Amino acid sequence: MEKTLQLGLLENSHRFLREAAKKARLAEQQSDQWMFAASALVQSVELALKAALADIHPVLIYENIDNPKRSVTIAIAISRLKNKNIGKFEFTSKDDKRLNRAIAIRNEITHSDFSLNLSQVEANFHEVFAFLAEFNRRHLETNIDEIIAPADLAAFLSNRKHHQEMLLRARTRLEDEGIEAHNLRNCSYCTEDTFVQEFDGFRCYLCYHLEPSVQCQNCGERFLEEELEDFSDAFQADYSEGRYDVFNSYGYDFHKACPECAAEIKQRIYELEQQYYYEQMMEDEYQDRARGT
Repeated sequence: MEKTLQLGLLENSHRFLREAAKKARLAEQQSDQWMFAASALVQSVELALKAALADIHPVLIYENIDNPKRSVTIAIAISRLKNKNIGKFEFTSKDDKRLNRAIAIRNEITHSDFSLNLSQVEANFHEVFAFLAEFNRRHLETNIDEIIAPADLAAFLSNRKHHQEMLLRARTRLEDEGIEAHNLRNCSYCTEDTFVQEFDGFRCYLCYHLEPSVQCQNCGERFLEEELEDFSDAFQADYSEGRYDVFNSYGYDFHKACPECAAEIKQRIYELEQQYYYEQMMEDEYQDRARGT
């Protein structure tokens, strides 16, 4: 029985990107694997660019739209995506240089005898990988953690060169989106201050770590679960023989809130208690007078 494999442009791009990531990890111990990592990465870039063109119109992936047989090269794909009448995409001059260098490396590897500086190949790999991660997010609505296995992504971020490239892209994105420093949190996964609140959680713009958010039931704002504080120690309760029985929660049917609300609730409970004690004292005084004591 004949076996077939059918993949769309974007799926195929992601397949090559995963392969590039695996080869790059192997290259930490086997330096010759950089040639395979670099080749797979360039193939992923080419397919991603074509996928972006196909989203605009399927015929744009062909060199000659009147005779759609041969698909475009990376250079033509970038030219069309930059065209204000077609894609209106922006590529920095650094991106252009890095992609051209990656293409040159791939061509040297696949088309002739070659001699490569593997340190330069590695450096270029991390630069182009960071570009491709951002391109997928910005133009193809796919985050890198949806493509690359967590272990491979974590290994990349432990590489100083890769970490710096990804961090630079993350900070540029934060600036583009107008996210100010006081709205950033420290990511528990990569430890950088690139953790940003989204609709249903917090996502790191560097390592793409995602944590769900929970709502403070007092103010309605969203926080990380670990940021909520337990204020139940302000309730009137009895603890004996391993049982904790609350007999006055002061009307609160929840016991955790954001730090600011937790402090306000504790203060409110304290004031209610003081008011209760004062009223009880005045009632006792009144009863004493009534009894003539």
